[in-house]
Amino acid sequence: RPSAVPPPATPTPRRDPHHVHSTGLRNVTVNNCNISDAAGNSSVDGGVNLRNTSGTIAITASSITGSRHHGVSIDNLNTNMAGLTMTSTTISGSVGGDGMLVQLRGTSVLTSGTIGGAAAANGNTFANNISTGLQVAGADTGNVLALTVKNNAANNNNAGMDFDLSQAASMSLDVESNSFNNQQSSALNFFAGTTTGG
Repeated sequence: RPSAVPPPATPTPRRDPHHVHSTGLRNVTVNNCNISDAAGNSSVDGGVNLRNTSGTIAITASSITGSRHHGVSIDNLNTNMAGLTMTSTTISGSVGGDGMLVQLRGTSVLTSGTIGGAAAANGNTFANNISTGLQVAGADTGNVLALTVKNNAANNNNAGMDFDLSQAASMSLDVESNSFNNQQSSALNFFAGTTTGG
């Protein structure tokens, strides 16, 4: 449990009745956790909500079920992240949003990321989420320098996986060896919006 008075300049994670939330942390690890949420607001309360995280994020061997909004939300605005990894994790049953949503906005840069991995045992499962199993979105000049999405399963979501760009954002992707079953709409979607002047 976080101390009541954290050291100076050290952000503190908080746990409220509806989600795990942090803002401004560096190097976040979620390992071997079971997170479920049967109550809360389906438009705002997620399972794991990480905002403006620098350094690295690692989510490993965890189960995140029944989130009211997104199962995992990673939202960086003008904050660079060196690495993102997620392995051997199940995100299922999000009733108001995506299984996992990663957003890079403003000038944010993700240097390197891996969701899943080279071995099948590293793969993640995104299942029975009301919206998209896995969504990665870049806006403004956000930049994903390298992201590998490999050996994951997307089952019974509205959409399996969605990779979106808008404005001047950019993304370098390696999406391979994933399985898609019984999505309500598209299994795999790549979208790049264009900026139009008035």
